[in-house]
Amino acid sequence: MYPDVCLVCPKRLTRSLVVLLALLFVSSSASAQGNDPKETVESNDAQSTGVAGYDDGFFIAGQLDETDDDGNEKTRHFRLEIGGRLQTQYDLLIAEEGEDLDLARSRFLIRRARLNVTGHFVSPDFTYAMQAAFDRGNPELLDYFVNYAFEPGTFEGRLGQWRVPFLRTEINSSGSLLLVDRSLTTSVFGEGFDAGMGIHNNYKKSPPFEWFFGVFNGTQTDLEVVSFDDANTPTFFYPSVVGRVAYNYGDIKGYSTGDLKGGPLRFSLGASGMTQFGLQRDNESATKATVDYILKAHGFSTSGAFMLATNQDGEALTDQNLFVTGLFVQAGYFLSEMIQPAARYSRVDYEGDDELVHEALGGLNVYFWGHSLKWQTDAGAIIVETPNDTDTAYRLRTQLTLSF
Repeated sequence: MYPDVCLVCPKRLTRSLVVLLALLFVSSSASAQGNDPKETVESNDAQSTGVAGYDDGFFIAGQLDETDDDGNEKTRHFRLEIGGRLQTQYDLLIAEEGEDLDLARSRFLIRRARLNVTGHFVSPDFTYAMQAAFDRGNPELLDYFVNYAFEPGTFEGRLGQWRVPFLRTEINSSGSLLLVDRSLTTSVFGEGFDAGMGIHNNYKKSPPFEWFFGVFNGTQTDLEVVSFDDANTPTFFYPSVVGRVAYNYGDIKGYSTGDLKGGPLRFSLGASGMTQFGLQRDNESATKATVDYILKAHGFSTSGAFMLATNQDGEALTDQNLFVTGLFVQAGYFLSEMIQPAARYSRVDYEGDDELVHEALGGLNVYFWGHSLKWQTDAGAIIVETPNDTDTAYRLRTQLTLSF
Protein backbone atom coordinates (compact mmCIF):
# COMPACT_ATOMS: atom_id res chain seq x y z
CA MET A 1 0.00 0.00 0.00
CA TYR A 2 2.81 2.37 0.85
CA PRO A 3 6.03 2.96 -1.13
CA ASP A 4 9.34 2.23 0.55
CA VAL A 5 10.10 5.92 0.89
CA CYS A 6 10.04 7.66 4.25
CA LEU A 7 9.39 11.37 4.03
CA VAL A 8 9.56 11.88 7.82
CA CYS A 9 12.12 9.23 8.82
CA PRO A 10 13.73 9.78 12.23
CA LYS A 11 17.19 9.14 10.71
CA ARG A 12 16.67 11.76 8.01
CA LEU A 13 15.28 14.31 10.46
CA THR A 14 18.09 13.61 12.92
CA ARG A 15 20.73 14.04 10.20
CA SER A 16 19.19 17.34 9.13
CA LEU A 17 19.02 18.56 12.72
CA VAL A 18 22.68 17.68 13.32
CA VAL A 19 23.73 19.64 10.23
CA LEU A 20 21.66 22.64 11.31
CA LEU A 21 23.02 22.58 14.86
CA ALA A 22 26.54 22.41 13.47
CA LEU A 23 25.89 25.51 11.38
CA LEU A 24 24.48 27.30 14.40
CA PHE A 25 27.50 26.29 16.47
CA VAL A 26 29.89 27.67 13.84
CA SER A 27 27.92 30.91 13.78
CA SER A 28 27.99 31.18 17.58
CA SER A 29 31.72 30.42 17.64
CA ALA A 30 32.37 33.19 15.15
CA SER A 31 30.45 35.60 17.36
CA ALA A 32 32.41 34.53 20.44
CA GLN A 33 35.67 35.28 18.59
CA GLY A 34 34.61 38.86 17.95
CA ASN A 35 33.20 38.44 14.47
CA ASP A 36 29.80 39.90 13.58
CA PRO A 37 27.41 36.92 13.18
CA LYS A 38 25.27 38.89 10.75
CA GLU A 39 25.78 38.30 7.06
CA THR A 40 24.71 40.80 4.41
CA VAL A 41 23.86 39.96 0.82
CA GLU A 42 23.08 42.73 -1.66
CA SER A 43 21.49 42.77 -5.11
CA ASN A 44 20.38 45.58 -7.38
CA ASP A 45 17.13 46.19 -5.50
CA ALA A 46 17.35 44.20 -2.25
CA GLN A 47 19.56 43.75 0.78
CA SER A 48 19.35 40.74 3.07
CA THR A 49 20.76 40.33 6.58
CA GLY A 50 20.66 37.27 8.80
CA VAL A 51 21.71 35.98 12.20
CA ALA A 52 21.69 32.62 13.98
CA GLY A 53 21.99 31.74 17.65
CA TYR A 54 20.24 30.40 20.74
CA ASP A 55 17.41 32.07 22.65
CA ASP A 56 15.33 29.44 24.47
CA GLY A 57 15.89 27.39 21.32
CA PHE A 58 18.11 27.43 18.24
CA PHE A 59 17.06 30.02 15.68
CA ILE A 60 17.82 31.48 12.28
CA ALA A 61 16.46 34.98 11.57
CA GLY A 62 16.65 37.17 8.52
CA GLN A 63 15.53 40.51 7.17
CA LEU A 64 15.01 41.42 3.52
CA ASP A 65 14.99 45.11 2.56
CA GLU A 66 13.56 45.74 -0.90
CA THR A 67 12.94 48.78 -3.07
CA ASP A 68 10.27 48.62 -5.76
CA ASP A 69 10.26 50.42 -9.11
CA ASP A 70 8.63 53.49 -7.55
CA GLY A 71 11.35 53.81 -4.93
CA ASN A 72 9.19 52.54 -2.05
CA GLU A 73 11.09 50.55 0.57
CA LYS A 74 9.72 47.33 2.05
CA THR A 75 11.13 45.20 4.84
CA ARG A 76 10.26 41.54 5.21
CA HIS A 77 11.09 39.57 8.35
CA PHE A 78 11.73 35.82 8.59
CA ARG A 79 12.49 33.57 11.56
CA LEU A 80 12.82 29.83 12.12
CA GLU A 81 13.27 28.25 15.55
CA ILE A 82 14.00 24.61 16.32
CA GLY A 83 13.34 23.04 19.70
CA GLY A 84 12.82 19.66 21.23
CA ARG A 85 11.81 17.78 24.36
CA LEU A 86 12.95 14.41 25.66
CA GLN A 87 11.29 12.85 28.71
CA THR A 88 12.75 9.55 29.91
CA GLN A 89 10.64 7.85 32.56
CA TYR A 90 10.50 4.85 34.85
CA ASP A 91 6.91 3.76 35.58
CA LEU A 92 5.87 1.28 38.28
CA LEU A 93 2.24 0.28 38.89
CA ILE A 94 1.32 -2.52 41.29
CA ALA A 95 -2.02 -3.75 42.66
CA GLU A 96 -2.88 -5.01 46.11
CA GLU A 97 -2.53 -8.75 46.58
CA GLY A 98 -5.47 -10.72 45.22
CA GLU A 99 -6.66 -7.96 42.89
CA ASP A 100 -6.54 -7.71 39.11
CA LEU A 101 -2.92 -7.51 37.97
CA ASP A 102 -3.64 -6.95 34.27
CA LEU A 103 -2.58 -3.31 34.51
CA ALA A 104 0.51 -3.95 36.63
CA ARG A 105 3.76 -2.79 35.03
CA SER A 106 7.39 -1.98 35.69
CA ARG A 107 9.20 -0.35 32.79
CA PHE A 108 11.44 2.32 31.37
CA LEU A 109 9.95 4.34 28.54
CA ILE A 110 10.50 7.38 26.38
CA ARG A 111 7.41 9.24 27.55
CA ARG A 112 7.88 12.03 25.05
CA ALA A 113 10.35 12.68 22.24
CA ARG A 114 9.29 15.81 20.40
CA LEU A 115 10.79 17.99 17.70
CA ASN A 116 9.18 21.35 16.97
CA VAL A 117 9.71 24.08 14.42
CA THR A 118 8.19 27.55 14.85
CA GLY A 119 8.72 30.96 13.35
CA HIS A 120 7.27 33.70 11.20
CA PHE A 121 7.18 34.31 7.46
CA VAL A 122 7.42 37.74 5.79
CA SER A 123 6.04 39.42 8.94
CA PRO A 124 6.02 38.67 12.70
CA ASP A 125 2.23 38.74 12.38
CA PHE A 126 2.24 35.63 10.16
CA THR A 127 3.48 32.73 12.28
CA TYR A 128 3.65 28.97 11.85
CA ALA A 129 4.36 25.93 14.01
CA MET A 130 5.01 22.23 13.52
CA GLN A 131 5.54 19.53 16.15
CA ALA A 132 6.34 15.87 15.52
CA ALA A 133 6.37 13.03 18.05
CA PHE A 134 8.83 10.12 17.90
CA ASP A 135 7.79 8.36 21.12
CA ARG A 136 4.85 6.39 19.71
CA GLY A 137 6.62 3.80 17.56
CA ASN A 138 6.30 5.77 14.34
CA PRO A 139 6.66 9.49 13.63
CA GLU A 140 3.38 11.30 14.24
CA LEU A 141 2.31 14.81 13.35
CA LEU A 142 0.90 16.67 16.37
CA ASP A 143 0.92 20.36 15.48
CA TYR A 144 0.94 21.97 12.06
CA PHE A 145 -0.75 25.33 11.76
CA VAL A 146 -0.46 28.89 10.53
CA ASN A 147 -1.60 31.90 12.53
CA TYR A 148 -2.19 35.44 11.33
CA ALA A 149 -2.55 38.40 13.70
CA PHE A 150 -4.96 40.82 12.02
CA GLU A 151 -4.63 42.96 15.14
CA PRO A 152 -1.88 41.42 17.33
CA GLY A 153 -3.19 40.37 20.72
CA THR A 154 -6.71 41.48 19.81
CA PHE A 155 -7.91 39.48 16.82
CA GLU A 156 -6.01 36.57 15.30
CA GLY A 157 -6.93 33.61 13.10
CA ARG A 158 -5.51 30.09 13.08
CA LEU A 159 -5.84 27.22 10.61
CA GLY A 160 -4.36 23.72 10.85
CA GLN A 161 -3.92 21.12 13.59
CA TRP A 162 -3.07 21.80 17.24
CA ARG A 163 -4.22 21.00 20.77
CA VAL A 164 -7.88 21.86 21.15
CA PRO A 165 -7.98 24.70 23.73
CA PHE A 166 -10.60 23.15 25.97
CA LEU A 167 -8.82 21.96 29.14
CA ARG A 168 -6.28 24.27 30.76
CA THR A 169 -4.16 21.23 31.62
CA GLU A 170 -3.96 20.28 27.93
CA ILE A 171 -3.02 23.79 26.84
CA ASN A 172 -0.19 23.58 29.38
CA SER A 173 3.00 22.34 27.75
CA SER A 174 4.02 18.83 28.80
CA GLY A 175 7.38 20.36 29.67
CA SER A 176 5.97 22.57 32.44
CA LEU A 177 3.65 20.27 34.40
CA LEU A 178 3.52 20.33 38.20
CA LEU A 179 3.85 16.55 38.54
CA VAL A 180 5.28 13.91 36.22
CA ASP A 181 2.18 13.91 34.02
CA ARG A 182 -1.29 15.38 33.73
CA SER A 183 -4.24 14.41 35.91
CA LEU A 184 -6.26 11.29 35.07
CA THR A 185 -9.15 13.64 34.24
CA THR A 186 -7.28 14.67 31.09
CA SER A 187 -7.58 11.21 29.55
CA VAL A 188 -11.37 11.33 30.08
CA PHE A 189 -12.22 14.93 29.15
CA GLY A 190 -9.30 15.99 26.96
CA GLU A 191 -9.73 16.66 23.25
CA GLY A 192 -6.10 16.09 22.25
CA PHE A 193 -4.82 17.32 18.87
CA ASP A 194 -7.33 18.00 16.13
CA ALA A 195 -7.55 19.82 12.81
CA GLY A 196 -9.73 22.89 12.44
CA MET A 197 -9.84 26.66 12.44
CA GLY A 198 -10.37 29.31 15.08
CA ILE A 199 -10.21 32.96 16.07
CA HIS A 200 -8.66 34.25 19.30
CA ASN A 201 -6.69 37.03 20.98
CA ASN A 202 -3.39 35.19 21.54
CA TYR A 203 -4.86 33.26 24.47
CA LYS A 204 -1.65 31.41 25.39
CA LYS A 205 -0.02 34.73 26.37
CA SER A 206 -2.69 35.20 29.08
CA PRO A 207 -3.95 38.73 28.29
CA PRO A 208 -6.24 40.30 30.93
CA PHE A 209 -9.27 38.82 29.18
CA GLU A 210 -8.58 35.89 26.85
CA TRP A 211 -10.95 34.22 24.43
CA PHE A 212 -11.03 31.55 21.74
CA PHE A 213 -13.71 30.23 19.40
CA GLY A 214 -13.19 27.49 16.83
CA VAL A 215 -14.47 24.49 14.91
CA PHE A 216 -12.61 21.17 14.73
CA ASN A 217 -13.08 17.79 13.05
CA GLY A 218 -14.07 16.13 16.31
CA THR A 219 -12.48 12.85 15.18
CA GLN A 220 -8.91 12.98 16.45
CA THR A 221 -9.40 10.27 19.08
CA ASP A 222 -11.99 8.24 17.14
CA LEU A 223 -9.77 5.96 15.06
CA GLU A 224 -12.73 4.04 13.66
CA VAL A 225 -13.56 6.93 11.33
CA VAL A 226 -10.01 7.64 10.17
CA SER A 227 -8.94 6.65 6.66
CA PHE A 228 -5.51 5.12 7.04
CA ASP A 229 -4.80 5.81 3.37
CA ASP A 230 -4.28 9.37 4.63
CA ALA A 231 -3.77 9.01 8.35
CA ASN A 232 -4.35 12.66 9.32
CA THR A 233 -7.62 12.91 7.38
CA PRO A 234 -10.96 11.62 8.71
CA THR A 235 -13.44 9.96 6.40
CA PHE A 236 -16.21 12.14 7.88
CA PHE A 237 -15.96 14.99 10.32
CA TYR A 238 -18.24 15.38 13.34
CA PRO A 239 -17.78 19.10 13.89
CA SER A 240 -16.85 20.14 17.40
CA VAL A 241 -17.54 23.77 18.29
CA VAL A 242 -15.23 24.92 21.08
CA GLY A 243 -15.23 28.15 23.06
CA ARG A 244 -13.02 29.32 25.90
CA VAL A 245 -12.75 32.50 28.00
CA ALA A 246 -10.57 33.42 30.97
CA TYR A 247 -9.89 36.38 33.23
CA ASN A 248 -6.22 36.89 34.13
CA TYR A 249 -5.10 39.04 37.05
CA GLY A 250 -1.53 40.29 37.34
CA ASP A 251 1.38 39.08 35.26
CA ILE A 252 0.15 35.48 35.31
CA LYS A 253 1.48 32.77 33.03
CA GLY A 254 -1.78 30.89 32.91
CA TYR A 255 -0.44 27.87 31.06
CA SER A 256 2.59 27.00 33.18
CA THR A 257 1.76 25.39 36.49
CA GLY A 258 4.62 26.18 38.91
CA ASP A 259 5.64 29.60 40.25
CA LEU A 260 9.23 29.20 39.11
CA LYS A 261 10.17 32.90 39.19
CA GLY A 262 8.04 33.99 42.15
CA GLY A 263 6.24 37.30 42.51
CA PRO A 264 3.09 38.80 44.03
CA LEU A 265 -0.40 37.32 43.78
CA ARG A 266 -1.53 36.43 40.25
CA PHE A 267 -4.41 34.24 39.17
CA SER A 268 -6.54 33.13 36.25
CA LEU A 269 -10.17 31.97 36.14
CA GLY A 270 -11.36 30.16 33.02
CA ALA A 271 -14.31 28.36 31.49
CA SER A 272 -14.69 26.26 28.33
CA GLY A 273 -17.53 24.60 26.49
CA MET A 274 -17.72 22.16 23.60
CA THR A 275 -20.53 20.68 21.53
CA GLN A 276 -19.93 17.85 19.08
CA PHE A 277 -22.52 17.39 16.35
CA GLY A 278 -22.94 13.79 15.16
CA LEU A 279 -23.77 14.67 11.55
CA GLN A 280 -22.80 11.25 10.18
CA ARG A 281 -23.86 9.27 13.25
CA ASP A 282 -27.45 9.02 14.42
CA ASN A 283 -28.12 10.47 17.87
CA GLU A 284 -24.46 10.65 18.89
CA SER A 285 -23.89 14.29 19.76
CA ALA A 286 -22.11 15.22 22.97
CA THR A 287 -21.29 18.23 25.10
CA LYS A 288 -18.51 19.04 27.56
CA ALA A 289 -17.93 21.93 29.94
CA THR A 290 -15.27 22.91 32.44
CA VAL A 291 -14.36 25.69 34.85
CA ASP A 292 -10.76 26.05 36.03
CA TYR A 293 -8.33 28.23 37.94
CA ILE A 294 -4.64 28.76 38.59
CA LEU A 295 -3.11 30.92 41.34
CA LYS A 296 0.52 31.83 42.01
CA ALA A 297 2.22 33.86 44.74
CA HIS A 298 5.77 33.95 46.11
CA GLY A 299 6.74 30.45 44.96
CA PHE A 300 3.39 28.85 45.79
CA SER A 301 1.03 27.68 43.07
CA THR A 302 -2.29 25.87 42.97
CA SER A 303 -4.60 24.95 40.12
CA GLY A 304 -7.70 22.87 39.59
CA ALA A 305 -10.79 22.27 37.50
CA PHE A 306 -14.26 20.75 37.45
CA MET A 307 -15.51 19.04 34.28
CA LEU A 308 -18.64 17.33 33.05
CA ALA A 309 -19.70 15.56 29.87
CA THR A 310 -23.06 14.52 28.46
CA ASN A 311 -24.14 12.17 25.68
CA GLN A 312 -27.23 12.40 23.51
CA ASP A 313 -30.05 10.25 24.89
CA GLY A 314 -32.84 10.75 22.39
CA GLU A 315 -33.56 12.01 18.89
CA ALA A 316 -33.08 15.71 19.59
CA LEU A 317 -29.71 17.38 20.11
CA THR A 318 -31.03 18.82 23.35
CA ASP A 319 -31.77 15.33 24.75
CA GLN A 320 -28.56 15.13 26.75
CA ASN A 321 -27.84 12.76 29.61
CA LEU A 322 -25.08 13.40 32.19
CA PHE A 323 -22.40 10.80 31.52
CA VAL A 324 -19.35 11.63 33.64
CA THR A 325 -18.01 14.32 35.98
CA GLY A 326 -14.49 14.96 37.18
CA LEU A 327 -12.33 17.29 39.20
CA PHE A 328 -8.77 17.78 40.34
CA VAL A 329 -6.83 20.16 42.55
CA GLN A 330 -3.05 20.39 42.88
CA ALA A 331 -0.49 22.58 44.62
CA GLY A 332 3.26 23.06 44.85
CA TYR A 333 5.75 25.30 46.63
CA PHE A 334 9.38 26.18 45.89
CA LEU A 335 11.47 25.60 49.01
CA SER A 336 14.43 26.95 47.04
CA GLU A 337 15.21 27.78 43.43
CA MET A 338 15.74 24.06 42.78
CA ILE A 339 13.41 22.12 45.10
CA GLN A 340 9.62 21.97 44.79
CA PRO A 341 7.33 19.47 46.56
CA ALA A 342 3.86 19.06 45.03
CA ALA A 343 0.63 17.09 45.50
CA ARG A 344 -2.59 16.39 43.58
CA TYR A 345 -6.00 14.82 44.12
CA SER A 346 -8.21 13.79 41.17
CA ARG A 347 -11.50 11.98 40.78
CA VAL A 348 -13.68 10.81 37.91
CA ASP A 349 -17.30 9.76 38.53
CA TYR A 350 -18.97 7.68 35.80
CA GLU A 351 -22.64 8.39 36.47
CA GLY A 352 -24.22 5.57 34.49
CA ASP A 353 -21.81 2.84 35.60
CA ASP A 354 -21.71 3.83 39.29
CA GLU A 355 -17.92 3.80 39.09
CA LEU A 356 -15.73 6.27 40.97
CA VAL A 357 -11.99 6.60 40.37
CA HIS A 358 -9.68 8.47 42.78
CA GLU A 359 -6.05 9.44 42.31
CA ALA A 360 -3.86 10.86 45.10
CA LEU A 361 -0.23 11.71 44.35
CA GLY A 362 2.67 13.43 46.06
CA GLY A 363 5.83 14.44 44.29
CA LEU A 364 9.20 16.16 44.40
CA ASN A 365 10.71 18.22 41.58
CA VAL A 366 14.37 19.20 41.20
CA TYR A 367 15.06 22.04 38.73
CA PHE A 368 18.64 22.10 37.45
CA TRP A 369 17.92 24.71 34.75
CA GLY A 370 14.28 25.73 35.03
CA HIS A 371 11.92 23.66 32.91
CA SER A 372 14.75 23.01 30.43
CA LEU A 373 16.43 20.42 32.67
CA LYS A 374 14.59 18.93 35.62
CA TRP A 375 13.95 15.69 37.47
CA GLN A 376 10.42 14.89 38.69
CA THR A 377 9.20 12.04 40.87
CA ASP A 378 5.67 11.29 42.07
CA ALA A 379 4.01 8.41 43.90
CA GLY A 380 0.56 7.58 45.22
CA ALA A 381 -2.57 5.48 44.91
CA ILE A 382 -5.32 4.94 42.36
CA ILE A 383 -8.60 3.67 43.83
CA VAL A 384 -11.51 2.35 41.76
CA GLU A 385 -14.85 2.05 43.60
CA THR A 386 -17.84 0.13 42.24
CA PRO A 387 -21.03 -0.98 44.03
CA ASN A 388 -19.55 -4.44 44.57
CA ASP A 389 -15.84 -3.88 45.02
CA THR A 390 -12.96 -1.50 45.64
CA ASP A 391 -9.64 -1.97 43.84
CA THR A 392 -6.43 -0.18 44.78
CA ALA A 393 -3.22 0.20 42.81
CA TYR A 394 -0.01 2.00 43.75
CA ARG A 395 2.07 4.04 41.33
CA LEU A 396 5.64 5.36 41.26
CA ARG A 397 7.04 7.45 38.40
CA THR A 398 10.34 9.25 38.02
CA GLN A 399 11.26 11.28 34.95
CA LEU A 400 14.08 13.37 33.53
CA THR A 401 13.05 16.20 31.19
CA LEU A 402 15.44 17.85 28.74
CA SER A 403 14.07 20.70 26.64
CA PHE A 404 15.89 22.94 24.20
